[in-house]
Amino acid sequence: MLIGRKKQMIDPRKNFTVRLSDTERERIMQAAKENGLTPSEYLRELVLYGGKVDTTLMLDRRDLVNQISKVGNNVNQIAHVANASQTVSEYKIMQIKDYMKDIYNLLMEVLNKWQ
Repeated sequence: MLIGRKKQMIDPRKNFTVRLSDTERERIMQAAKENGLTPSEYLRELVLYGGKVDTTLMLDRRDLVNQISKVGNNVNQIAHVANASQTVSEYKIMQIKDYMKDIYNLLMEVLNKWQ
């Protein structure tokens, strides 16, 4: 019986060497950092997608995760109060419904941008 890692289902990456001046390298490093990408990801985006780097997807994803986390925290606080007092006010239930609508709207907005 063999023991080890499973084979990855994606093609392994190959190295591709490019010669750059210090200034060019620094510009690429800075641009990648500003866009929240690694230098490899940044250059791959530039080459494969016609010189445009669309970082809105990553920013939208990050914003969506933050918003959902905030809503989740609020719902958890309400659940904690409900468990402690064995009752939930109508106001709190309406808050939860509003939070769920916010999540739905954010998801739909991001999905529409990603398509």
